[in-house]
Amino acid sequence: MNYKFKKFPGRILEIEVKSSPEDTIYESGAVIAKPIAVVDRLSSFYFHNSRIERDEKIFTISCQKEKWAELKIMETSKGIRLIIEIEDGDGVFGLGEEVGPLNKRGRTYEFYNTDEPEHASTKTKLYSSFPMFMVLSPKKALGFFVDYPGYSKMDICHEEENKIIIDVAGQAFKLYLQGDTPDGITANFVELTGKPILLPIWMLGYQQSRWSYPDEKTVLSISREFRNRSIPCDVIYLDIDYMENFKVFTWDKKKFPDPKALLSKLRDMGFKVITIVDPGVKVEEGYELYEEAKEAGYFCTNSAGTPFEAYVWPGKSHFPDFYNARVRKWWGDKVSEFKAIGVAGIWNDMNEPSIFFTPELIEEIKTTVKNLSPDLGMLADFTINQIPYEKRYRDHGKKFFHKDDHGNVISNRQIHNIYGFNMTRATYEGLINHYKTERPVILTRSAYPGIQRYGILWTGDNASLWEQLYQEIQMLQSLAITGVNFTGSDVGGFGGDCNGELLVRWTQFGVFQPFFRNHSAIGTRNQEPWSFGEKYERIIKKFIELRYALLPYIYSALKEAHDTGQMIVNPLLYKWPEDEKTYEADDEYLFGPSLLVAPIYKANATGRTVYLPGMRWMNFFNGRIYEPGYHYIEAPLDSLPLFVAENSLLSMTEPSQYVEKAIWKGLKIIGFVTSNASICIYEDDGVSLKYLDKAFSRKRVEIWKTGDKLLARIHPEAGELKTSERKINFEIFDGTHTHVGEFIDKGEGGVVELEKKLKN
Repeated sequence: MNYKFKKFPGRILEIEVKSSPEDTIYESGAVIAKPIAVVDRLSSFYFHNSRIERDEKIFTISCQKEKWAELKIMETSKGIRLIIEIEDGDGVFGLGEEVGPLNKRGRTYEFYNTDEPEHASTKTKLYSSFPMFMVLSPKKALGFFVDYPGYSKMDICHEEENKIIIDVAGQAFKLYLQGDTPDGITANFVELTGKPILLPIWMLGYQQSRWSYPDEKTVLSISREFRNRSIPCDVIYLDIDYMENFKVFTWDKKKFPDPKALLSKLRDMGFKVITIVDPGVKVEEGYELYEEAKEAGYFCTNSAGTPFEAYVWPGKSHFPDFYNARVRKWWGDKVSEFKAIGVAGIWNDMNEPSIFFTPELIEEIKTTVKNLSPDLGMLADFTINQIPYEKRYRDHGKKFFHKDDHGNVISNRQIHNIYGFNMTRATYEGLINHYKTERPVILTRSAYPGIQRYGILWTGDNASLWEQLYQEIQMLQSLAITGVNFTGSDVGGFGGDCNGELLVRWTQFGVFQPFFRNHSAIGTRNQEPWSFGEKYERIIKKFIELRYALLPYIYSALKEAHDTGQMIVNPLLYKWPEDEKTYEADDEYLFGPSLLVAPIYKANATGRTVYLPGMRWMNFFNGRIYEPGYHYIEAPLDSLPLFVAENSLLSMTEPSQYVEKAIWKGLKIIGFVTSNASICIYEDDGVSLKYLDKAFSRKRVEIWKTGDKLLARIHPEAGELKTSERKINFEIFDGTHTHVGEFIDKGEGGVVELEKKLKN
C-alpha cells in the first residue's frame, strides 16, 4: 500500500491510500479545507484525546497510553479493505441516511445512492451516502470519514464482534481521522467539508406538498384553505405534474395556463412556491433543452461514446454530466432562467440518479420470461420473483460514463454517490451567480458529505407507519452527526394512508425538525392539517403555531450553525458522552441549546418514558421540574414530552400566518434559571445576503440570580441593523417562583429587575 499524509486544522489527519502510486483518486468535492502540512512519512499523530502510531503494517490508536484500537489497510480482489478493531462497549455513531438505531453496531451498511421507496429495517442503503462515523466511549471519541464517491460497504461489528470492516470498491481513496468531543468532531467535520448555508426565514415555516396538486385550481384551493382556517403556512410545492410531459423546465399550459400570474397571486397571499426538477432530460426533437445538451455533448455517455439512454418519468431520457464544470454552468443558467417568473426554490429529485429501466434491461427481462417453463418448478418461481428486484436494483453505474474537466472518462460506478451532490452544486452556483442578493433554496434527495454548503436534504419516500416515524427520529440525529444541519422527513409519511393520530404525532415531531414539510403520494389519503376532522385539525394547528412562536429561537440556532458548525439537532451523547445511557436514548434529542424533545411514536400512546440526563429539566407545557434520570411523562394527544434545560432560555414571538422577515415585533423570553443563563437573539431581513455586510443585529439576553431576585440584561453584541422599539417580556421560573417583567427595547440594551410571582 502507498500512503501520503496531510494535517488539517482541528487536528484532522488525512491518509491518502493507493494500491499503487499510479492509481487515481477521483475527487468527490466533499473536502474544501486546506491542509496545513503535507508529510510523506508519519510515525505518530495526536488528536484531542487519542494518539495514532504507525509501523509498517498497522496503525495503533491509544488513549492515555492504553491501546484501544488497531487499523489495518490491505488490498483485496475487489479493492481495498480497512479493518478497525475496537473495544467492547464502544458505540459507533453517524453514517447519515441509514435505517436503524443511532448506535450502528451489529449491522452492515452500503454506500451506493439508491432510489429506495421501502425504508424497511432490512435495507442497507438509501438515497444518500455519508461514510462518516465516530467511535465513542466515556474516555475517548474518534471520527472517521472514508472519502470515496463510488461503492463501499461497512460491516459494523456484525461479522466479527469488535471489528469494523470497510470494503472500498476502488484502488484509491482518502481517509480522514479526527479526535475531539462528539460535538467537536461534527463541528470539525463541517470545517473540513463546509459550513451550512443560511436559509431564508420562510424555510423555517410550515410547508405543504403532495404528489400532486395537479393544476392551478387545486393549488389555489389548498392555499385558500390555509388562510381561511388561519393555519400558518409559508410554502406550497409543485410536484412533477406541473410540467409538460415531465419535461424539465417546462409548464403544462393546460393545467397551469399562466404560471407567472399564479406565482404572483400566491406571493400576495404569503406563499412561496418550490418546484420539483429532475435530472432526466426527455429525448424529443425540438425540445430546446435536449437539443442544446445533445449539440454541446453535455450528456453522460455509454461505452460507445453516445448519450446513455434510460427511462424515467419523461420516457426515454438522457442524464446531464454534472461532474463536468461546463455542464454545471449550463444547468445553473437554465435553472436561473426557470426561476425568473417567481419560483422561490428548487426541489431536486430522482438524482441518485434513479432509473426505471434501460432498453438492455427490458430485452434481458423479455429473454428471461421467454425461457420460463413450468418444468423449472421452484426455479421458475425464483426467477419470476427476481424480475422486480432486477428492475429496481440493477447497477447501471457500470454502463454509463462521465468526463472530467480534462476530458478523462470515468465510470459512473466510481463516482456514483456524487451525482446528486453535483446537481445540487450546479443549481446553487447558478442561483448565486444570477441572483446575487438572494439566499438560494435547494432541496435534494441524493447527497454526499459537503451537501450542507449547497442545499438541504430530506429523507425521501417514507411511509405512513408508526415504525417509520421512530426511524426518522433516529435518522435525523445520524444525519446531524455527519454535518447535515437542515433536514427533515415527510410529515405524515409519503406512501400509504395516514390517519389523524399519526398525523398529529408526526406534526409534533415535525415542529422540532429543521425542515418542516407535510408530503404525501398520489393514490393515498390527503393529509393536509384539516383532512381528518376538527379534533385533529385543532391540535395540528396548535403545534404549527408553536413552531412559528419559536422562530426567534430556531433562526438564531440556524445562524449559529452557519457560523460555527454546531448543529440545531444534537443527540444526547453530544453533551453527555460520559453517560452511556445517552448512547441508547435514540428516540429523544436536543433541539437548539435549550430544548429536549421526546416525540411520541407509538399508536394509542398517552405517554412515554424519557431519559433526562445531566441536570434538572422543566416541562415546557406545565412547568413541572424533573431531576436527572428516567421518568414516565404523561402526553395525551394534544401534548408531547418537551423540556427546557436548567439554566437555559428560549426566545419566542407571537405566531403569524407566514413570515417574511427575521425581525420580531415583540419578543418573550421564557426559561428555567436557578443561577444564570443567556441566549443569543439574531435578527436580519431574513431573505438577502446583506447580513454579510453587517446588516444584522445580534443581542445577548442574560438572566442571573442574586439572592432571591432575578435580573435580566439585554445588550447588543454585533451588527449594524437597528430594530424598531418593541417590548421584550420575561417569564422565568427559578425552581420555586415565576419571575416576570417587561423591557422596552430601543436598541441600546439595559437591565431590568423581574417581579416575583407565586408559582401557579
